[in-house]
Amino acid sequence: MSQLGQVIQINDSIYQIYRIIREEGALNVDGIKKFWKCSHAFRKDGVLYFCREIVSIPFEEIKDGVN
Repeated sequence: MSQLGQVIQINDSIYQIYRIIREEGALNVDGIKKFWKCSHAFRKDGVLYFCREIVSIPFEEIKDGVN
């Protein structure tokens, strides 16, 4: 089972799990995402995973001594 703080990959995106709750009754998922400042919510087996996307930043490696 997934744990809080765990990093997961879905397709080409990476997310950190912020909160996990059971999906019981009518929930305002968008409101909960906004309250917890989560970018995404995923459902699996009656459980909601509220996650924050880890944004990939393009970078160029700097090599010492190269002219």
